Amino acid sequence: MNDIITIGGIRICIDRSNPLPGGQGQAFLGHLEDDPTIGVVAKKLNDRPDNLARADYLVNRHLCEMSPAFAGPFAAEELSDGHVWHVAPFVRGVELEKDQPRSLVENLEICLETVSLFAILAHHGLAHGDIAFSNILIDQDGTVSVIDFDGYVADDPTSLPSPVIGQRPMLAPELRLEQQGQPNVESDRFALAVFLSMLVTGRYPTDGFPDVPAEIDLLLTDGTWPERKRLPAPDELPIEALGPEIQALFDRAFSLDPKVRPEPEEWRLVLTKALDNCWIHDCGNPFVAGPNTTHCPWCGSTVEIKSNAHSLKVILPASGHRYRAELKEGETITLGRSTIPDLPQVVSRRHLEITPFRDKLLLRHVGNHDTLIEVSDQWYRLEQHWAKIDNLGTQRGRLKLADIEVHLVVE
Repeated sequence: MNDIITIGGIRICIDRSNPLPGGQGQAFLGHLEDDPTIGVVAKKLNDRPDNLARADYLVNRHLCEMSPAFAGPFAAEELSDGHVWHVAPFVRGVELEKDQPRSLVENLEICLETVSLFAILAHHGLAHGDIAFSNILIDQDGTVSVIDFDGYVADDPTSLPSPVIGQRPMLAPELRLEQQGQPNVESDRFALAVFLSMLVTGRYPTDGFPDVPAEIDLLLTDGTWPERKRLPAPDELPIEALGPEIQALFDRAFSLDPKVRPEPEEWRLVLTKALDNCWIHDCGNPFVAGPNTTHCPWCGSTVEIKSNAHSLKVILPASGHRYRAELKEGETITLGRSTIPDLPQVVSRRHLEITPFRDKLLLRHVGNHDTLIEVSDQWYRLEQHWAKIDNLGTQRGRLKLADIEVHLVVE
């Protein structure tokens, strides 16, 4: 049974005969009346007095413009049935538990895409508030989409509190123990870690332990990543295969101290580095090598890892944001609006190219407005400049992309 409804002036054709599951209301698949090729999801929210105000706030934040991977509402209205409705884009994908089997490298790439999306939210002062396996969808090609933002938390005193506590498998210890409270940035980081743990290992953190609610609660509220306590089966991924830095992030993410849980940007940097250090041993199994890796985590055989890789740290002093990229011989790194979020329009999408060659970096201006470089306390217009890698390892290189100051450090 198809109906035409109007939400925020947008006419939508929906199928009421097959509502989608959801905890905050009923959702229906549909499409725009004037363009059936554009799929949408219309949602009738459960009765709450602040539904319209919260929905309007989210609409006005324009999530879809932050990233096409965000299926956030783009219109909301209280209709004649007395319910608040909102409409969001339809995105393709399945829940993690229904996704196809993937390699460790593929799973790390999906982890990286996932945390990058949540880093974008954090950069805009938002947290999802209801991270769950059902709210992060993975398409066949590994593309990640995030849906159901009704429980969002905003770093904004004018926003109203979230109506949800979160889904039980993802609850942070401080919420799980009390079974009450409001989600916040730190509880979101815990839920994200639960999702990432299952994504990268292929199992829920408490799989293999007694399936008793009290036992599961104990495991998830003692401040330890449960994977530290289990012995994997011979065909299961050992956590040592993730490398020491990823393991350390999981240890912090499951901490009872909410303040030490890593933010998405920290995950992004570590996962980017991990993907550059993936190896496949002669036994056929993959692993992430660390600086002190001497044995294959799967078979125990001795391995020798040689790496002279450097990484380039890009620092924006005005905002404090930091970005990192691996330096690879002959591979150009581009700085500009295409690679660094939220730079002003005066900075070109491609403003500066950095190309490693032997022990130097070639800096080449390609933007529409000037690039300046500081040399001996004086600023000069940069067209092309060779910088020694060793010098950038001991002293920051100072540049200006148009009028935005940028510091470069090689590690």
